[in-house]
Amino acid sequence: MIHNGDQRAQEHLLVRNKEKTNRKMSLPLGYDMSLTYDPKFDERLVKKVEIAGRSIPVDVAERVLADAGKLTPSPEFLSFIAGTRFNKRLVEAIYASSPRPYVFTRLIRRAKEVNRLDLAADLEKNKGTKEKASR
Repeated sequence: MIHNGDQRAQEHLLVRNKEKTNRKMSLPLGYDMSLTYDPKFDERLVKKVEIAGRSIPVDVAERVLADAGKLTPSPEFLSFIAGTRFNKRLVEAIYASSPRPYVFTRLIRRAKEVNRLDLAADLEKNKGTKEKASR
């Protein structure tokens, strides 16, 4: 099992790929996994993690942060923000490839909620820079 920020097993795993496939698999104990086509799939945003002797590709934390900004906040998501150190340059690169100011506005709010003022400042700076460049 892959664990999230508060060490609970994730019930719904999303697997992105660059091939046009959309499938959902039921797993034991009420878990499921979705295989989803992502037209913007970038292999540089995936890292291999060894789990139970197998190398499994997972999204880097910065990609998860950008994607999770679209979701309703949960204790797991807030724990993830509070306990993860993010690569500022990678967050900038992800934002530049698909700028969504409303998502980053939510992330800034969530970072402040969990007292990650450093992350909130980085996100605000990045969001402000991109908004000025688009004008």
